[in-house]
Amino acid sequence: MLTVAKKIEIDSKKFRHVMSHFATGVTICTTKSAERNHGITINSFTSVSLEPALVLFCLSKHSSEHSAFSQSEGFCVNLLAANQQQLSNHFASHSRRDWSGIKHSYGPTGAPVLDGSLAHIHCRIWQRYDGGDHDIIVGEVVELDIARQTEPLLYYKSNYM
Repeated sequence: MLTVAKKIEIDSKKFRHVMSHFATGVTICTTKSAERNHGITINSFTSVSLEPALVLFCLSKHSSEHSAFSQSEGFCVNLLAANQQQLSNHFASHSRRDWSGIKHSYGPTGAPVLDGSLAHIHCRIWQRYDGGDHDIIVGEVVELDIARQTEPLLYYKSNYM
């Protein structure tokens, strides 16, 4: 058993570098407010439970999209295909507010569903948790589907694969 007597300081740059060696899929989480559509590129996404079906993603408390997801009742996780790197970059930048030219429809939660994605997971908010400088947003899956059969967009060592 590991006993930690004092807090160990971890260098944030080293932490980020080490974590970059874990390959992840790339998603865009979307929601809709009364004013507009919201979306943000997320790679901190995972399934949590089979019964009930739960997933989670982590969202920076400093994100411009934080308040939209904090107030929403639902969201859609769009799993990106290998040819959607440009879309990922768009929703990772400040230009994500501009939805012109972004082909989409709306799912059962009212959140945007991005055309061309591998799959869509529609969720209602189950719970939100404090996760340091991020919020951990857990969603109960209300509908999901595989939209197309192709290779996924992956992220490894700060680069797309």
